[in-house]
Amino acid sequence: MPEARLRAVNLHHPIYPAIKKIFEHTNLEVANLKIANTINKDYSEAKNMPNHKPKSLALSDLQQHAQAATALLKVLANENRLMILCTLMGGEMSVGELNTAVPLSQSALSQHLASLREAGLVSTRKEAQTVYYRLQGDEAIRVIAVLQSIYCPQD
Repeated sequence: MPEARLRAVNLHHPIYPAIKKIFEHTNLEVANLKIANTINKDYSEAKNMPNHKPKSLALSDLQQHAQAATALLKVLANENRLMILCTLMGGEMSVGELNTAVPLSQSALSQHLASLREAGLVSTRKEAQTVYYRLQGDEAIRVIAVLQSIYCPQD
């Protein structure tokens, strides 16, 4: 990564590691560097403000959001389920198509699909004897899109 780009970002900024990873995995243009500089500037201004406190949620709201996020991340924490979800980002697929795309036995695939259905991350549609799966739920789609942008960048 060009060091000039990296030096534009405050090394003490809490999201520096994430920004560094983005720079390493993508070919960012000047506009994206401006975004990083804006984040850096906003952080510097905020931490120098007297009595600055980050926006906080009520404890009950924080617990509710943390529980929902934890439940989603637990499902996504399995490599095979993550591969299934990433494959379904391309659109609806039959079980047979998924079985060809994801290197799992049919029984293992069925178990993972059942977990994903139970978590509300995929939905099904049956046409004659064929069952089709598609992604369901905005949260999972957004998280998978972020993961793909970090780990599977399209050059």
